[in-house]
Amino acid sequence: MVRVENRDLVEGFQSGLNVITLNDFIKKVNFTADNQTEVHFGAEIYKSLGRSTIAFRGGFFTDPDSSIHSTDVTTDGSNQQKGTATAITKGNVFPSRSAVNHVTGGIGYSFSDFEVAAAFDSTTIENQSVLSVIYRFKR
Repeated sequence: MVRVENRDLVEGFQSGLNVITLNDFIKKVNFTADNQTEVHFGAEIYKSLGRSTIAFRGGFFTDPDSSIHSTDVTTDGSNQQKGTATAITKGNVFPSRSAVNHVTGGIGYSFSDFEVAAAFDSTTIENQSVLSVIYRFKR
């Protein structure tokens, strides 16, 4: 279990510093981000093959929405600022997303001072893969 304090993201967050929240477009915007708890599970099985080792890895973790949301929008009453406020409050400018579940896996092979590993991370919104080669220097 991992507790992520997303509210720390908005500490010191100020409106008026980007093009959407400039004073010409909006008077003031307050922001928040919900704290979340992630659940992680994983396992590794490895087998020695003489002086080398092969490892198989698998896992799962949840990825709740950690986006920053607007909580209060203040305008000067002009039509332009009212339009910007509407876009912000509807979530079009600072959109949220639903929670995503990640399925991960990989394989690694180590021999001598080298390790070669491949891994993947798959979700409904994206897939990632990585290949790494590691050399461990003698001490």
